[in-house]
Amino acid sequence: ELLRQLRPGEMATAIKADFNLVSGRVRFAVAGHPPPIHISDGRAVLVPVRPGPPLGTLRQPPHVAEIVLNPGDRLLLCTDGVFERRNEPITAGLARLLSTVERHAMTPDIELAVRAVLDDMVEDLHDDACLLLIERPHRQ
Repeated sequence: ELLRQLRPGEMATAIKADFNLVSGRVRFAVAGHPPPIHISDGRAVLVPVRPGPPLGTLRQPPHVAEIVLNPGDRLLLCTDGVFERRNEPITAGLARLLSTVERHAMTPDIELAVRAVLDDMVEDLHDDACLLLIERPHRQ
C-alpha cells in the first residue's frame, strides 16, 4: 500500500525471509519474486510457494510459506536477473539455475559457492543480479 501511495503506477518484487538457526525453520513471503531454492543432499528444488503479486499492483498481502532446513541444508534466494534471459522462457532459466546450483551450491566454502553460481549464470547483465545463500549450521 505504501508503494502505491508513494510511487503510483510503480511496482517491485520482494521476498522476506525469517530464518531460525536453532530450529531450521524458515518462514517467507513472496511478492512477485522467484521462489527460494532448497539445497539438501546435493539436490536443488524450488520451494513450493504460491507466488503473490508484485508490491504495488494489488492490495492483497503476499502469501506466506514455511520450510524446515536440516543441519547442513542451504537455501538460496536470488533475483530474476540471475537466471532470466530475454530470448528464452522463464522456466528454461529456472531449470538452468537449478542445474547450476546442484553443481556448485554445496561447495564447502559458501562464498565460493555463491561466486561459482554467479559466474556460471550471469553472462550479459541486463538486470539486477543478487544471490543470497544461507546454511543451517551442523552445530549450535
